[in-house]
Amino acid sequence: MSNTVVSFPYDDVWLIGIDENGVTLWDNTFGGIKGDSGYKLIQDFNDDGYVIVGSTYSFGHGSSDIWLIKTNETGVMLWNKTYGGAGYDRGGGVVQTFDGGFAITGGITPYSTKWEDVCLIRTDENGDELWCSLFGGNDLDHGNSIIQTADGDFLIAGTTHSYGPKGFNGWVIKVDENGDEIWNVSFGGNDDDTAECVIQSNDGGFVIAGRYGCGDGSDDAWLVKIGYAPVVSIVKPVNGLYFKDFLIRTFLFRNPLIIGFINVEADVVDHKYDIEKVEFYVNEKLMLTLTSAPYIMNWSKTAYGRYIVKVIAYNSIGYTGSDAISVWKFF
Repeated sequence: MSNTVVSFPYDDVWLIGIDENGVTLWDNTFGGIKGDSGYKLIQDFNDDGYVIVGSTYSFGHGSSDIWLIKTNETGVMLWNKTYGGAGYDRGGGVVQTFDGGFAITGGITPYSTKWEDVCLIRTDENGDELWCSLFGGNDLDHGNSIIQTADGDFLIAGTTHSYGPKGFNGWVIKVDENGDEIWNVSFGGNDDDTAECVIQSNDGGFVIAGRYGCGDGSDDAWLVKIGYAPVVSIVKPVNGLYFKDFLIRTFLFRNPLIIGFINVEADVVDHKYDIEKVEFYVNEKLMLTLTSAPYIMNWSKTAYGRYIVKVIAYNSIGYTGSDAISVWKFF
């Protein structure tokens, strides 16, 4: 038997079971008094039921929440859970994890911003949330597809307006089993592009399908193969107060506070290829390019206010990895 999931704007989620000839065997709808949508469907390997991820305006905490629905093998709901906060949150993809739980991606709008970040939500087999990690920049980012890789990590394919060339770009993020980012890579042209689906290939790389903006208002189907990317981590500054490159004290505020000059330090690792160059940016302005370690930028120019410091590493086959932090700098 095959299956499909359909959603209608401002309507209910619709799950239909059909046989090999397209004859309907059963159908069920799920929803409340407002608009609810289903985006991705998987089959539960434990009991042959189904799991749908989508979005709901009818239930949850805010204007829209991520919605996970679990059914039995004939599409009868067994339970449902919502995730998110008071902002606009929506589902994107779901995968059953090796331990029988679920990993969900989509977009969550943090309380402190008006833009979505890519989310990775881990749940147990009953849909109860274990932890949630967010990834994103200063603009709209969203996760569309997720897999668990052969090594137990997670790979998210989605869309970013925070990183890469102009407009929306495809974005792939590798995350470990604890929700910490390992590496990310963005790719695309100067029009709007998106990564919609990802699989792992036999050689350990990944293949992504999506849409590529052609520049004339039309889109093409897009297939991208990626391999190993550099892993970049900005290790200095950390969250704390710095005076002339010395850490005076650490604190739990979100951003470092720097008085005077600072040596920005990055760790760059590539497990397969050579590092060709490492670039340091401040507010998207290229400040320094290095071709060998150590990767340190002396930022001594007088500056006042909030800045985004970004480090991009390029390996010998052209793949990139990056890390970025927001800092406050005075003098």
